[in-house]
Amino acid sequence: PQLVHRTARHGRVMRDAFARAPRAVTLDASLITPTDIFFLCVTCFGCFAIQALSQRAFARRGPNWFTALSADARVDIGIRCASAVWGTIAASATIPVIVPVIMRGTTVMDRVYTVMPRARALCCAACGYFVWDVCVSLKYYDGIYVTHAIASVITFGMPQLMPNGFLHYYGVVFILWECSLPFLTARTILIKSGRGSTMAFYIAQTLGFGLFIALRFFMGLPVMYTYLMDAYEMYSRGLATPKPVYAFYVAGGLMFQIFNCIWVFGMARTVLRGKKKRV
Repeated sequence: PQLVHRTARHGRVMRDAFARAPRAVTLDASLITPTDIFFLCVTCFGCFAIQALSQRAFARRGPNWFTALSADARVDIGIRCASAVWGTIAASATIPVIVPVIMRGTTVMDRVYTVMPRARALCCAACGYFVWDVCVSLKYYDGIYVTHAIASVITFGMPQLMPNGFLHYYGVVFILWECSLPFLTARTILIKSGRGSTMAFYIAQTLGFGLFIALRFFMGLPVMYTYLMDAYEMYSRGLATPKPVYAFYVAGGLMFQIFNCIWVFGMARTVLRGKKKRV
């Protein structure tokens, strides 16, 4: 009898949680707020500014390793510096938001529809970062980077067209992946400046590659599986509306893991062959 009582109580709690789920949802651009646009623009234009200022800062030192680089390589350094600043800020802002939520445990509705402090602003900032990423990838990099950047803009932008809180939990978790960027940038700068055999290089490489793999696989794969189960739960209850949005995030989660596999393979090949090149 006690087990039956606990089971019934759990079922009642679950029903009550899903009672607050929005019904018959459609994408609505009117839900975008001036604050959303502010964070998007600040991050996007901030990245352009950091990209340009970092190149000028390196060049002002006079003839050195930076000025000896090709024009494209100098631009690449500026882009990586902007990414490093974004990664540092994103990780610093994300950890205090997501850790308390993970520590207290989450339900399906907590993960699919929940309003967390600063989560919406972080998702809008991430959208702005990837708008900048689309621009620089189209001009300087190849197809995989362009595809990743465009998919990321949609991934972080679409929740702002849904009722507040939609997938903000997952958005903040994925922003945490960016914390490997400062170390990967430091690694590249050390290589280009002729210090690719120093202790600093090996530390930067180990932390950059280690964080990338740990967050995107050991953390990312379970999170993706959890989303698949959450999407199925919402679908089975008739709450996964609009269905194409949920389907996009299922396909997107799989696509991002394919990208991660490609990049991790490149990292492993670089380490095994001892080649210090862009990965």
